[in-house]
Amino acid sequence: MSALFFESCLLGLLGLLGILAPALAGVAQDEKPAVEGASPIPAEATQAARLKLVRELHRDDYARAKDGAAKLALSRRLLEEGCGTLDDPAGRYVLFVEARDLAVEAGDAAAAMEAVDEIARRYLEVNALDLKAQALERIGRAARTPEGNKGLTEACFGLAEVALRVNNHAVAKRVASLADTTAARSKSKNLAAWAAYLARQASDVEKESGAYRAALAVLRDKRKDPEASLTAGRYLALLKGEWDRGLPLLKQGSDAALAALAEKELAALQGAGDEQELGDLWGSAAAKLAAPYKARAQARAVAWHEKALGRLEGLTRKAVEDKLVRALTSSEEPKPGLVAELFEGRGLKRKKKVRIDPAIDFDFGYAAPDKDLPADRFSIRWTGAIRAPAPGKYALTFKVDDGVRFWIDGDLALDHWASGAHVREVSVYLTDRPHSLRVEYYEDNSPARISVAWLRAGASDSVLVPSYVFFHHGEDERKAKG
Repeated sequence: MSALFFESCLLGLLGLLGILAPALAGVAQDEKPAVEGASPIPAEATQAARLKLVRELHRDDYARAKDGAAKLALSRRLLEEGCGTLDDPAGRYVLFVEARDLAVEAGDAAAAMEAVDEIARRYLEVNALDLKAQALERIGRAARTPEGNKGLTEACFGLAEVALRVNNHAVAKRVASLADTTAARSKSKNLAAWAAYLARQASDVEKESGAYRAALAVLRDKRKDPEASLTAGRYLALLKGEWDRGLPLLKQGSDAALAALAEKELAALQGAGDEQELGDLWGSAAAKLAAPYKARAQARAVAWHEKALGRLEGLTRKAVEDKLVRALTSSEEPKPGLVAELFEGRGLKRKKKVRIDPAIDFDFGYAAPDKDLPADRFSIRWTGAIRAPAPGKYALTFKVDDGVRFWIDGDLALDHWASGAHVREVSVYLTDRPHSLRVEYYEDNSPARISVAWLRAGASDSVLVPSYVFFHHGEDERKAKG
């Protein structure tokens, strides 16, 4: 009996007992279950016969499929044909496999993943995650250019995150390892940072999974066992971030502080005061927890403080902002804000002043940005670091008039050095550690403005990047003034 099947059965039983009510379906399955009436995988001899027929029918297309673009076009044609084939399961299977293999040869991870999804949905006993990992590994062996490796790395990220979510540790580790290799080939330090973060996550989850499964076995017979509840609740909530499933277990666990916290979270909250208190309590709990649980508890404290912040004012709001700054500040003791170098002229050459800006959100209009600068033809460079409240992929939106350039982890992520009003978007990966950044901006002869907003995963609207995520070191300021 496989570990995944064992876990799935136990979780289903515990769900029926009311211990893990939400989010049980699909816990130990791939992301797209087979459709009703799915077919068995055809025998090899049948596949060979259908493959011969497919290649005969598309003889001219195969003859023309010499480069990546032609192979991808044929892959899409075969995939579409397979989706429309209703009366020949064996032929449809071969069409999907050929579509996948041609996409792999073309180096197109998205097209390969789409073909695997169709195979997994329409055929029985298909391990979609393993097939996808194999496809990415095959693409990785042929990927040569930085751009090609960049796209492959991001495909690896998506698959590793799915594998972690469904507890397929083997695939998560394989794909995270591949992402580490392809990120290095892409020459992107930002992708390399996220690959390292995912590798740590995969290692931590796998390391704790044995104790988690043992705890589930205990809960099968003693559904309110305090030690087993604590072990399982910590794994789900404080390691994987599955709070809906983990909190009920922590509530009945043997750690009194975590049990009280879980009970408070599960109760009806009464506004910003309760949210602020939860942030404080999670911050205190994080201080007592060791790795790998500490980071998730710290992020939970930040999340509750952020939620409270929107409804607070005055000194109370300032106190919570200070807590957020302290929570996101590393042990190297950086200072809040970004170092801003102000220049006369648009070329970042005639420096007039250095100051600290809390964030990047300026609407100068027709006025000068500082008394030492003119109202037109000036430039500004901001340097420092950013640390996100929670790890993830962030979509940044720059609204500028006129030009802007942006670096993250030393990577030039946005280069729009041109006059006029513009809105430019770029996506970056932010881990649970600080990331260096640099923003350069120039104003020509029109109304001047620059702001940076972000859209987090799961959010519906962009908001201005808050000041409490920006930091700099004393050395940054000394270098700018030097």
